[in-house]
Amino acid sequence: MPPATSTIVRTAAVLLGSLAAACGNNYVTDIDGAWIPACDQTIVPEDGPTVVILPATHEEDVALPHAPAVRIAADGQVSWRRVKAVRDRLIAAGARPVLLVGGHGDIHALALEDKLHDGKHLHLAATNDGKFCLGHPDSDQLYCVKGSDEHNISAAFIREAMRKAIGEYKLYDVEVTVDPAMGWTNVVRALDGVRTCCYETAVRASLVQ
Repeated sequence: MPPATSTIVRTAAVLLGSLAAACGNNYVTDIDGAWIPACDQTIVPEDGPTVVILPATHEEDVALPHAPAVRIAADGQVSWRRVKAVRDRLIAAGARPVLLVGGHGDIHALALEDKLHDGKHLHLAATNDGKFCLGHPDSDQLYCVKGSDEHNISAAFIREAMRKAIGEYKLYDVEVTVDPAMGWTNVVRALDGVRTCCYETAVRASLVQ
């Protein structure tokens, strides 16, 4: 990690692309008009009915099916605040929300929370202006990266920062926080960038809600 300032900001050029092509994947997945984000590390989605959240959807008006598991197909441009509102309603109703993501045109699911190991965890905070900051729990110093695209963070830049941090601190668990106004695509990018940073080395990420 770079040395000794309270906050280090790096500006880098970001290749502009579709919001739905979230994690370096060249394919996007459309579910009833929702272009869901794509990512690399996924889980098998549980079967169940699907609710769709489009940019024009009012999340409070989404009809929730009665089922043990309910899939959420959220367009990548929809804010995390709105996706979380539907997810929270499902949990309150006793259902298991399944957050759908894409990968090479197929449908997968994303886990928001890995089981972190006991002990110290790295912290990654992503904001709604294309910036993320990575820090050690015992330090006030932050390594921050802000791309030229003010609306999207880069999973590739997160991977690069994570490799440096893990090389220095030997910590493999990360608590991730995001701005509620951030688009769902960027939430997927943040988690996936952490988890896929380090090749054969397993890195765990958990979204702090």
